Amino acid sequence: ILLSEISRRWIDHRTTMSMVKDILMYLDRTFVEDQKKLSIWHMGLLLFRETIIFYPEIRGRVRSILIESITHERNGRMIDRDLIKSILQMLVEVGIDSLSVYEEEFEYLFLDSTREYYRQEAQKYLTESSCSDYLKKVEKRLEEELSRCRAYLSASSEPHMKSIIEQEFITNH
Repeated sequence: ILLSEISRRWIDHRTTMSMVKDILMYLDRTFVEDQKKLSIWHMGLLLFRETIIFYPEIRGRVRSILIESITHERNGRMIDRDLIKSILQMLVEVGIDSLSVYEEEFEYLFLDSTREYYRQEAQKYLTESSCSDYLKKVEKRLEEELSRCRAYLSASSEPHMKSIIEQEFITNH
């Protein structure tokens, strides 16, 4: 429910900011450029980031829900991929030409949880599977994670995910 509401508010905010930007276009082109200030659009992104995303009661919960949802998907449950993609895309956009918000608010913790998840799974697979079955499971997991990256994660996450899976399933064993 929290992610749905944030996504809805983000869409409303973007629509409103687009209208405000259009109305204040002349101000953006003259005063803002001359004074080396943030554009109306970038100021709107910054305000949303500071007011909503960085709000203490929301910040940790959003991270937890995102990571928990992806873990559920790894365990075979259905999740709302479009909603997850919307929230992650929002984190990219409010970074204002940088992936810093996406990385700090989501990716670093997500990669740590992914590493731990696959470390445990690799141990389980090793005790339960033959070598050929193990490699088939590893290949399947790699395909799933790359598909997940393309479906809703930032493209910058893909090499990290591939590296984690190769490390936890192959290099470490």
